[in-house]
Amino acid sequence: MEDIELLCIDDILIIHKEAIEMFGGSSEYYQDTVTKVKSIIDQQYPHFDYDKYPTPYKKASMLWYFLTKNHCFVDGNKRVGFYAATVHLKINGYSDQIDDDEAYEKAIEITCLHLTGDDLDQYINELSTWLEKRFTE
Repeated sequence: MEDIELLCIDDILIIHKEAIEMFGGSSEYYQDTVTKVKSIIDQQYPHFDYDKYPTPYKKASMLWYFLTKNHCFVDGNKRVGFYAATVHLKINGYSDQIDDDEAYEKAIEITCLHLTGDDLDQYINELSTWLEKRFTE
């Protein structure tokens, strides 16, 4: 398997800044914004020789879900989650074939979910499959 390019904290902060500049909203951070983002970003890496999200699609799904759900920013969390997933896939060579309305509906779906454990893992896998159908190499 080829190396997967990963996003860093600065990438996420830039994505947030650009999303707010493009669509409006508060650019403020919470006191623990960077800590929350770091916690999410760290999940991209294998731990103890186990990679929970081994493919670009699964890493993108994880980023989208957790950046949306963990409310890292005062405003723009759904946008940041979606854009982070999109940027992640694009820097790994995938082209975007996604419909804006479809992406919005999926972002709202993620926002409304309350999952843990195996249910959360299953959803991340389903979201990965959803992304795989909408991003091509």
